[in-house]
Amino acid sequence: MVNWTTYPVIPVRVARYSDSPEAYGDSVHRERRPFEKGTSPLTPNTVEGHRQSFLDVERAGGNETILLVEDDDAVRAVTRRALKRFGYNVLSACGGDEALQLARRHPEEIDLLLTDIMMPGLNGVEVAAKVSRICEGIHVFYMSGYADQDLIRQGLLSPGTRFLQKPFTPQELADRVRDVLDG
Repeated sequence: MVNWTTYPVIPVRVARYSDSPEAYGDSVHRERRPFEKGTSPLTPNTVEGHRQSFLDVERAGGNETILLVEDDDAVRAVTRRALKRFGYNVLSACGGDEALQLARRHPEEIDLLLTDIMMPGLNGVEVAAKVSRICEGIHVFYMSGYADQDLIRQGLLSPGTRFLQKPFTPQELADRVRDVLDG
């Protein structure tokens, strides 16, 4: 039988020191100190909080199909992984042209278009307009690293448009996607 033991996370404190005046500030010393009794991050309250967060994660998910359009490979991968973790079927595209091909070829209903706004080629607003013609009744949800007010001033978004500011947490993403799909 395997004996699994859980150890608390120990923070690393970094301080500068020097044994000689010539090396002032060039050396780094890492010091590990365990938490004082009663200050461990794993208290009954935090464990219960994590359990509640897990239950919230379950409620935020779904099984709908989402077409994700994001030109940044890393952001697309992380967003796709988060959506899949919450139970969604995810079709991902690196740009507008690929998104249009996926929308045309996908045999089942696509419930939500989640698209970045600022992309090379077709921007997210143009992608949404074209995908909406292919997939009638699709919900549209925009995301961007730009503030929504900046996008409104540039004429890319209208006030009240469903929008998620990057960066976001997986939980924020799941909550907002669920709100858009249910709304």
